[in-house]
Amino acid sequence: MEDLTYKNKIIVFIETFILMILLQGIMEYFKWLFAPHLPDTRFFRNMITMSVMIALTIILFLYAKIRGQTLAFFPEKFSKKYIIATCIVVAIYIAAPTNFSDGITSVMMILYSSIVTPVFEELLFRGYIWGRFEKVMTSEIHIYI
Repeated sequence: MEDLTYKNKIIVFIETFILMILLQGIMEYFKWLFAPHLPDTRFFRNMITMSVMIALTIILFLYAKIRGQTLAFFPEKFSKKYIIATCIVVAIYIAAPTNFSDGITSVMMILYSSIVTPVFEELLFRGYIWGRFEKVMTSEIHIYI
């Protein structure tokens, strides 16, 4: 029985390692594929990354669904205060007067850095990888390591 558990731990570790490398490879491939067709600016590089992150988030969600893995991203129960606070913060991010000094560029950069990137990372690490490790590890300290 312990041998099976040890094998499961190794399989989960290898799976998550391959998943992270694969996602990074896909990200770099699409940057390489689309970058020559767009101006070489930080904005366009970030927009390519944001687009790929959105696509990979959808793929990760579908992959987790196929594997029967739940993605724990939001709190178990949403309180009204949590939802209201989230809406206020998003509105402040988008409506801040400094965002309109550069037009849509500033808004898209805020969207990329404040919404898309954190959602992608949380779904990948807390949602999928943490959940996979939680199934085979005996205590939280093992998951942290």
